[in-house]
Amino acid sequence: MAKNGGYVFGSPAEKPVLRPLRQPLYDTEGWVAGAANTAGFNLFSNNTVFATAALGAKNASHTNMPGAGQLGTPIEFDLIGFVGQLQLGVDIDEFNQFFNRGVFIWTFGTTTVWLTTRLGNIPQGIAPTGFTTMPGTTIVANGVQSQQNFYNMVDSTKRARKILSNEQFRNRISHPAGITPINTLFWTTQLLGIYYAQL
Repeated sequence: MAKNGGYVFGSPAEKPVLRPLRQPLYDTEGWVAGAANTAGFNLFSNNTVFATAALGAKNASHTNMPGAGQLGTPIEFDLIGFVGQLQLGVDIDEFNQFFNRGVFIWTFGTTTVWLTTRLGNIPQGIAPTGFTTMPGTTIVANGVQSQQNFYNMVDSTKRARKILSNEQFRNRISHPAGITPINTLFWTTQLLGIYYAQL
């Protein structure tokens, strides 16, 4: 503290030192078997439980979000792009219906939509793929399985979109024509980029 002419001035708070990590952010939601659904679900809005109470709590295989709907201080993230995955082993008919009828919406804040596209435009990234004739062993994926295959959100200046600590964001997966899964389906959206965490 410094005293000057009767006034006391505090020293400004130091900005936390953040370590850049090559780590994605991901979150998962579930579509319950037999339940008709058109509105879909928001991902990254709840990091503890699924939107449908019957599916219970999320764990580390479902999400690594540090907070609900935002990163929380002092974490930041440079968003480069998206990949998405429907769980492996899903029936081929359900896979096709989920992707063919699906819409992917990315929103910053409460109303600012940055991206609306067909779900089929969101590739899966790295994963096994292919078909077998053995029951229950089909592995199907969307897009060529490559580290370079993702939906690119980098702008024309080749800069990533910075997500600030207290900035709200969410991803909505919906099916305007409706789906009624035969089996419970889990979809994971993964954000590719640089994760900045405190030392």
